[in-house]
Amino acid sequence: MASAMDTLRADLGMIGDVPDEMLDFLQTQLDQAVSDLSDGGLLLTPGVAKDDFLIAAYAAWLYRSRVTGAGKPPRLTRMINSRGVNQITGGS
Repeated sequence: MASAMDTLRADLGMIGDVPDEMLDFLQTQLDQAVSDLSDGGLLLTPGVAKDDFLIAAYAAWLYRSRVTGAGKPPRLTRMINSRGVNQITGGS
């Protein structure tokens, strides 16, 4: 099972050797993603595949939007909303 970092790196096309400074920056993006999603009311468990995927997707958006300023893509918004609804209704 891939970690959130592995998923984030794959999403961003960072395969192979990545400088430690960039890995530190990516970890900051992952930490911020967890914080933002938690502040939004989501209960996340790092290490659980569906949570790691959402964390990595959000972190990838943070990484990309720092340059473009683009809003959340519809797919990411749907993922967050679905996760919130499932959390409230007891779904998976």
